Amino acid sequence: MPSRPREGSSTGIAVAEKVEAILASKGLTLYRASRQSIALYGRPSLSFLPHNLYYDLRSGSFRPSAHQIFALSRISGYRVADWLQVFGFDLEDITRLQILLPSKRTLVLDTSLTDPNVWIPWLRDRPLGSPVPSIAPLSRILELGPRQPIASVSQLDRYFVYAKIGGEDALAFPDLVPGSIVRVSPDVTADLMTKGNSAISDRLFLVEHSKGFFCCRIRILGGGVIVPFDSGLSYAQVELHCPQEARVWGAVDLEFRPLLRGEQPEVPKDMARRWKPQPLPALGNFGQLLKRNAQE
Repeated sequence: MPSRPREGSSTGIAVAEKVEAILASKGLTLYRASRQSIALYGRPSLSFLPHNLYYDLRSGSFRPSAHQIFALSRISGYRVADWLQVFGFDLEDITRLQILLPSKRTLVLDTSLTDPNVWIPWLRDRPLGSPVPSIAPLSRILELGPRQPIASVSQLDRYFVYAKIGGEDALAFPDLVPGSIVRVSPDVTADLMTKGNSAISDRLFLVEHSKGFFCCRIRILGGGVIVPFDSGLSYAQVELHCPQEARVWGAVDLEFRPLLRGEQPEVPKDMARRWKPQPLPALGNFGQLLKRNAQE
């Protein structure tokens, strides 16, 4: 946790001045913004912007609530993500924590939280003076090049989904281990459900179901029915009907595997015994998604 700024700190003063300048760029004063928040939400609302907002910010011990930040976004026309950065919140920390913290269940990483305007180091081909052997370190082939904005390079993988394998649903172990980050390509699922009864797939698929996600091999029974298979662990085999009870997001084509802290998978009791799949909820709004994740 970052330390709380001291009262009267320059950080709080700088934030207050920045907010004042941003509102002024839209022809707004704090008084006018406060009046608009009352008109939109009412004075008793959590979204109300108080007249003493600058004073509270200068004290260094106050940050506006999510409701107030949304109100500032709506009134000013600037993005919520931009206002969050003004007040010291970085949305990319959500994805970083998802990657760093251990997780029992497989998570889909939200790469849309990345700021496309951030400049990052990028790689380029290293001039080769001699033939490269079939197995060679990357440093022999690539070197750091000029920094580039993420937006200029993110088009390379805009179709991919990234997921982190959990410790309690690592059905593909040891091909995939708990903590692995996998890249999932949705292109191979276009005609997947049109196939009839088939053998267990050679490829690993990311499958969403009522309990979360599996990343594993599957068998297609026809009629939109699939069965996830583990690699020798004692998970129960359950038939899933697509798209009512399961969604196939795509096939794994790349893995980033943790090498320092190996973690052994566990089979929880609710996954070891046969369980009844539930219908997948429709893709809802942010509040519904947050409620579902909190329950899981």
